[in-house]
Amino acid sequence: MRPRSQAVLVASSALVLAALAAFSGCSVEPRIDLEGNAPRRDAGPPDAPGPTCGDTEGDVPEGVTVDPSAHTVASTCDGDAAGLVLTVLDDGLVRLRYGSSAPRDGAKGSLVPLERPASTSALRVGRRGAAAVVCTEALEIAVTPRSCALSAKDLATGTLVIDDASGGYFRNADGVGVVHGSPAGERFYGLGLHTATQASGARSGLDIRGSVVELYNTDAFDAPSGGFRSDAKSLYESIPFYAGLRGKTAYGVFTDNTHRQTFDLAASDPAKVRIFARGGAIDQYLVAGPSLREVLRRYARLTGLPPMPAPWALGFHQSRWEGPCEGNPAERPFCSAPQIIAFARLLRDRGVPADGLFLDIQHMNGFRSFTFDPARFGDPEALLGELQTLGFHVSTIVDPGIKVDPAWDVYQAALSGDHLLKAPGATTPFQGEVWPGAAVFPDFSAAKTRTWWSGLAGGLARRGVSGLWIDMNEPASFTTGTVPDTLAADGDGRPTTMAEVHNAYGYLEAKATYEGMQAARATERPFVLSRAAFAGQQKWSAVWTGDAPSTWTTLGMTMPQLLHLGMSGIPFAGSDVGGYSGREESTPELFSRWMAMGAVSPFFRAHAEKDARRQEPWSFGDETFEATRALIRQRYALMPYLYSLFDEASRTGAPVLRPLVFEFQDDESTHAVADEAMLGPWLLAAPLLDAKATRAVLLPKGRWYELHSGAAYEGGQTITLAATPDPLPKDALPLFAREGAIVVRTEVVSNVASARGAALYLDAFPGPTKSAFTLREDDGTTAAALARITFSTVRTATGAHFEASAQEGTYVAPHRELVVRLRRVDHDPSAVTVDGQALTRAASVESVSPGSFAWDKNDRSVVVSLPRKFPFALDVAFDPKLDADGDVDVPIRVTVPAGTPATTPIHVASSRAGWVHAPLVRVGDEATGTLRVPRGGYTSFKITRGDWPTVEKSGTCAEIVNRRALGAAEGIRVTVAAWADRCP
Repeated sequence: MRPRSQAVLVASSALVLAALAAFSGCSVEPRIDLEGNAPRRDAGPPDAPGPTCGDTEGDVPEGVTVDPSAHTVASTCDGDAAGLVLTVLDDGLVRLRYGSSAPRDGAKGSLVPLERPASTSALRVGRRGAAAVVCTEALEIAVTPRSCALSAKDLATGTLVIDDASGGYFRNADGVGVVHGSPAGERFYGLGLHTATQASGARSGLDIRGSVVELYNTDAFDAPSGGFRSDAKSLYESIPFYAGLRGKTAYGVFTDNTHRQTFDLAASDPAKVRIFARGGAIDQYLVAGPSLREVLRRYARLTGLPPMPAPWALGFHQSRWEGPCEGNPAERPFCSAPQIIAFARLLRDRGVPADGLFLDIQHMNGFRSFTFDPARFGDPEALLGELQTLGFHVSTIVDPGIKVDPAWDVYQAALSGDHLLKAPGATTPFQGEVWPGAAVFPDFSAAKTRTWWSGLAGGLARRGVSGLWIDMNEPASFTTGTVPDTLAADGDGRPTTMAEVHNAYGYLEAKATYEGMQAARATERPFVLSRAAFAGQQKWSAVWTGDAPSTWTTLGMTMPQLLHLGMSGIPFAGSDVGGYSGREESTPELFSRWMAMGAVSPFFRAHAEKDARRQEPWSFGDETFEATRALIRQRYALMPYLYSLFDEASRTGAPVLRPLVFEFQDDESTHAVADEAMLGPWLLAAPLLDAKATRAVLLPKGRWYELHSGAAYEGGQTITLAATPDPLPKDALPLFAREGAIVVRTEVVSNVASARGAALYLDAFPGPTKSAFTLREDDGTTAAALARITFSTVRTATGAHFEASAQEGTYVAPHRELVVRLRRVDHDPSAVTVDGQALTRAASVESVSPGSFAWDKNDRSVVVSLPRKFPFALDVAFDPKLDADGDVDVPIRVTVPAGTPATTPIHVASSRAGWVHAPLVRVGDEATGTLRVPRGGYTSFKITRGDWPTVEKSGTCAEIVNRRALGAAEGIRVTVAAWADRCP
């Protein structure tokens, strides 16, 4: 890009003192690249003049002042001489500060520091009629003096994304606000955690247009509901950022204000968005697109990118608020150190992959944070060390409410250090009530208090605690709901009240907690889980959806809640699998289907309160246990893919779990889909979120493949999944690979660390255009070294091409065999080469070894085994035409009960075969064979010894619901607990 001459301009009234620099035009033909982003524009020949900014570049109307050195344009507004100050931070990020109370650069501003990029672009202004016009590479913004009416246009598409002609800035006795025009059909995503997907009758699906969202972090527990109500006004995580979508053009608005805010998204007036804050200033950031991906990237650049989590944090976690614990009853395994060790061993013995165990408040000494009960957890270092040996990481809960106890050193340090919230002018701290009874609350808005708290958090880390779970940090108080907004707060040296600090309280606590753990264990990545959150929380913690009742309604809300959190810049989020309350609706089916939701959630933890039904993987019987274990194992198989998605989030701010609209912005059918999600760019997840026997799945335009079977579907339609005559299986988790997908898997073992060095499986679904996926590998602990390899694939006229880039980074990964599976390959390949060298054809898929390949006719894929060596180029020659899906011979392996006579034949009877008892081949306590199933479909079956009187039964001799088999070549394993004729 060739800049023109640069000068300085300060304009008041119509006086122009100098001409401004220019670097490109303000008007271009609307066009978007394949990623949905505005292309960079060429300034043209060296001497060609660029398009003007406004009708007259360099001229501004009266009432407008320009400061090129600060990249600001200021305009007076009626009733407020300070008016509007506009600051260009980069081409697609512009700050809008309204009113005399708005903080200026260099002044103390938000309690949550932003990472404002230093502008490197020259400021360009002009005039169009009565309005001043500000131009960047991505935006054209017009401001009318006195009225301060504002409009902003995305230059890549020509779409007006802000239009305040009928509104704009206002203030009254209750606070300050701004009104933005909103055309019919505009959609909104984000604003943190809320119930807008349930509460507004005017909205449709994921889009929260027509909703009123109140941002005030709230402990929303409702006893009759067993958690938060489905129409709760406020929840735990307030993120004053939304992404708007006008047609196919996206933009974002972030309101940097920690006071209580209300977002009326065209609910009161269908043509207006009204944002109102009960204090502070309207200090906004306009974030350009035109793609949602670019909006989230720029927003993350402003509020901070999330760090890479420790790999174990992505595994399965088990938790429970346990009690009562008197007598250490055996049925309550989280009550004591010996019991939790026994529970950890049981997870290993029963083949449940798991990485995390959480200790709730029952582990404390009298509900004092940072302590362990001396009778039940008397040697925490020994407990934590033994669990580490078993491959488990422990996270302990920490509440901000400090027990009033003059004999406790933490309480005394809080008093003597002046770390506690007080009423204005008071000399003694405010007292509320939480779990320990009377409690006092740290003032996290004071730097010295955060330092003190960091030391306490670091103390737990030094004892061996791997993660800290900071709860009740809205902050909650039983007697008053929260601490009063009138309490005085330090405000980082700018005295204020809790009215301003409240929404930032959890953020500030998370920051102090993270930094304390980081200082204590500098070579390890901290893990913090926080209930309360604010914008930028992604830098310090994961979050979860709080006290979610165990109901179908709440499960149905979970997917959109996680999607909105992702669109709010928080990629690491999950829910209490099974629901927190575990009451009447806590059934095997609800638990299984919530487990499927958890298996594709960025954070995956089962948790419940002490009076709830038990919600461990085996709590609902053998059948449900098999289903939940299969879902957990599927999560672990996808761990390399999932970990790489977190790498993408740490570099770009992209959500891990994404709404379909994020990937398919040009496909309007995806814009409101709330019950499906993209797990990264390549996998569409459609977990069953209700009790129905079927599942409708919208497939966006393009070709899709059922992940496990390779069954092909044309997109641009809604398909219905069913397993007749029975419901879909409890472990059904429909996953579809987008054409072009590259999905990296690994072997399933007991925990994430155990898979290090295991084989990597790369499932590639080549499409007509080149596609890619970048794998990240590292030591899982430090940030010192990493490796990135980009894999790409494309379908050709004569087959398919797959290649791996040279490694980026210095990390040396443990030796891993690479197994590439190209799908679909419906016809036997004629040649397979790597870097031009022909590979050896193996006799079967099972006998493939490095340097050889096999065609799997049953799976319709080519399997190639390679040593770990980069770069490489793989070419497979075959007829790329797809045949009809047809049937799959599904391998089945059955383990029979001990004592089954060796001469007794084992049979399988299936609905597809008319329930005829077909013999299997028995060897010892196992029998093997196949089931013929439509590819991608299901069939029902049971195991017998040749007739129905000998049909399999559960371990308690109860009737077993028909098993279901998916039509995929992967195969299934079945364990028979008992036979009907051998039951009493």
